[in-house]
Amino acid sequence: MSLYNKVRPATLDAVLGNEPAITALRVGITKEERVQVFLIEGDPGCGKTTLARIAARMLGAGPMDTHEYNCAKLTGKDDMDEITDTFRALPSSDASVY
Repeated sequence: MSLYNKVRPATLDAVLGNEPAITALRVGITKEERVQVFLIEGDPGCGKTTLARIAARMLGAGPMDTHEYNCAKLTGKDDMDEITDTFRALPSSDASVY
């Protein structure tokens, strides 16, 4: 296992910095009517992937329910069409999470 995966925070409390994103995730996840979409943006290395993984776990998503994309490399219309087509499919493990 690579070092960055060994030391990657596993909870929002363990994340340092990026307070606005952490606050938005906490509020969006704990509201009775959950937020449907989160857009996490920032410079490389600021913790976007870590925050997304933590949020997915907090929402009860399993490994088959999540997909990671490097959108810096997927910039064409065909790329975006393919990504949005995957969102139309039901979750693999438990639809009750959504």
